Amino acid sequence: MKIGIFLGYGPQVRLGKEGLGRYLGGLMKGFQTQDQAIVIACPVWLMRTVSDLMEAFSIDKDRVEFINNRRDPPMWKTYQFSQRFKKKGTFFQQLRNLLKSVFTRIGNQLADTENALVFSILLVINLLAGIVLLLPALLLFGLRWLIGLLSEKAVKFYVKSKRITKELGVNDWQLALFMRMNDTVNANLVALANDHGDVDTWFVPSIFWPQVLGLKGTVVINAPDLVTQEFPTRFSDTLNAENVIKRCREVLLNGKYFITYCDYVKEELLLKQYGKPGDLVRAIPHVDNSMLPYIQIDPAVQKTMGTARDLTMAYARSLLAHRKPIASSEVYSQMVRWDGMKYIFYASQLRPSKNILGLIKAYEYLLREKFISHKLFLTCSLEKGAEIGRYINEHRLQNDVVCFYNVPAQTLAALYACADLVVNPTLYEGGFPFTFGEGMSVGTPSLMSRIPQTQDVLEPAGLEEIMFDAHDWRDMADKMAYWLPRLDELYEKELPLYRELAKRTPDVVAADYLRAFEDFMRLDGKLPEKSA
Repeated sequence: MKIGIFLGYGPQVRLGKEGLGRYLGGLMKGFQTQDQAIVIACPVWLMRTVSDLMEAFSIDKDRVEFINNRRDPPMWKTYQFSQRFKKKGTFFQQLRNLLKSVFTRIGNQLADTENALVFSILLVINLLAGIVLLLPALLLFGLRWLIGLLSEKAVKFYVKSKRITKELGVNDWQLALFMRMNDTVNANLVALANDHGDVDTWFVPSIFWPQVLGLKGTVVINAPDLVTQEFPTRFSDTLNAENVIKRCREVLLNGKYFITYCDYVKEELLLKQYGKPGDLVRAIPHVDNSMLPYIQIDPAVQKTMGTARDLTMAYARSLLAHRKPIASSEVYSQMVRWDGMKYIFYASQLRPSKNILGLIKAYEYLLREKFISHKLFLTCSLEKGAEIGRYINEHRLQNDVVCFYNVPAQTLAALYACADLVVNPTLYEGGFPFTFGEGMSVGTPSLMSRIPQTQDVLEPAGLEEIMFDAHDWRDMADKMAYWLPRLDELYEKELPLYRELAKRTPDVVAADYLRAFEDFMRLDGKLPEKSA
């Protein structure tokens, strides 16, 4: 079978740092292990992150075929060029620093001169030199300002004249242009994919791209969740949320074949809300996202060295020693040895459904009322969460809640391994959360919110006691306070379940996907019906 994978993400996405990206990497590895041909259709701007993901999962790139647009859109190249002027060390900043240095030296020379005649001569010479330097600089800065002004006016006029913002339901003109550009690239990719012609099944790992509805053949779309619909008020002030919901609904309404991560999303979202027939939707649980391969030191190496020290943990701590988080001040961040810190950990982006503020409230209670010595480590950027930022400042948590933002997979693995406890406070997930397996794979147990996606897995395993009410931060805090002194016991309780979940290897999950693809192809008449 030749499997096409359509990736329409924007240039800001780094697949290896996303749970879905690592899931996709494991899936591709499983397809390749089972000798399935892979075709990836993606914009040129994703090629680097796709290559990095394939390298991380030891996927043979020579056995993968790519469909790309020939080059990045001129608008994206222009935007990238404009961003250079905002970075340190750019030409204009270097010119500004040079002028500042020159005029500082001139001022020092004049201040040090006591002879009036020498002072007058130096003043004239320096004024002439200053004019020679200043005039070209003023011309360059003026030209830059004029180009920027005209470009902004032209773009705004273009946006208004084409009514792009109205068409896309977006108020921000820069976002409107970005979306229009991304949509155009994806539409062109669909045309190129259709011209390719020999793909048996197209797999689309997201519901964000309505353009995929134009793909020819058997198109299978992954519907992980529609969290914006489940919690609309939490997304009401999120930029572009309304438009994202509209686009996702278009895909859900008009797509034919779907895969979800759990039966709950299949039943509640696809079957009940969108009326999809049961035989057109397949629920396939997650692959085991083990973090151990990123940091594991070969046991043979440790045996050769003749040391009882756990070299894997030593390596994990060394990774944290060289990675400074975002704390209240750069000085504090530089002073502290983060690799030796005791901490509670949650890996997630900053999204309203992730309930990070609830976790911080629970942590603050433990810190101030129960006097725990742990920090709270996160992986999101708190700059985008004004409410959370205010809470941290008002409760003086700047040096206790710290963020390791935008870390590579290897550092993420180290953060999981060195944590005492993983706490997942989420209000909604597309399936059983990745964080449980990611932590347990490197020896760190978890506490989790009580939502249908976790109940379906934890209750049959007899692990009701590790769940808390996600809407009650006090319940979350009580669970953390109880289990922090009992971490070994918690790990042993969760180990049997993890061993079962770990059987969901890339090969096993890939086989489940292949069976689903074949069933959908039979419904399309591309494969003969199974014999009785």
